[in-house]
Amino acid sequence: MMYDSIRKRIIGIRSKYCEPILELLAKEGELYHGDLAEKLDIAPSGLNVIIKKMLEGDPPIIEVTQIGKYKIYTLPIEIKDYMLNRELEKIALSEGEEALQAKKNSDNVLLCVQYFVEKAGIKWRDLLNLMLQEDEDDVDPEVQKAFERLMKCIKNAAKYKEDQIDELNKFLNNDVLVYLVQRYLEEVDECEMILAEIKKRENGKRLVRHFKIQ
Repeated sequence: MMYDSIRKRIIGIRSKYCEPILELLAKEGELYHGDLAEKLDIAPSGLNVIIKKMLEGDPPIIEVTQIGKYKIYTLPIEIKDYMLNRELEKIALSEGEEALQAKKNSDNVLLCVQYFVEKAGIKWRDLLNLMLQEDEDDVDPEVQKAFERLMKCIKNAAKYKEDQIDELNKFLNNDVLVYLVQRYLEEVDECEMILAEIKKRENGKRLVRHFKIQ
């Protein structure tokens, strides 16, 4: 029922740009006004008209944060959930129920391990060891994809599903692999922190350039 209500609110906007805006924000998380207009290939002034309509609903289907002269757009949690659910439905239509179930199960560590083992073959432990140490150059793209999915799954589980991490360690039954997984994820976290700091500085420089122009 809630999704039906959201769908009616979106249709009520009567703009072909409404859903593209929601899709972009569901994917990106947040966007500045200028960046959103650029991705939509429309004028910032034209975007203003659309955003105004999206804010008129009760409750509005988009959120705005004002920082000086800058506007940053995000989605209310229920709208983001709706758009992500729409994406799952698209996967189901294009690839079938099996793909949809795989998407929904992508946060289960043991299922991700199983998927990696199936792709890597009988020597999966040795290959996992090498990939965790970034000491394997010639990796099948499907195996690489399965490895990245597994690491992402383990990272999420480490924050919210510690019982799955315990199950993983029991399954691996190898202190070296357990240690390498932990070290690999710590290095990923460190890289993400560095990238976030770079992005923060770039945004700051963008603000400074804007005010200088003004």
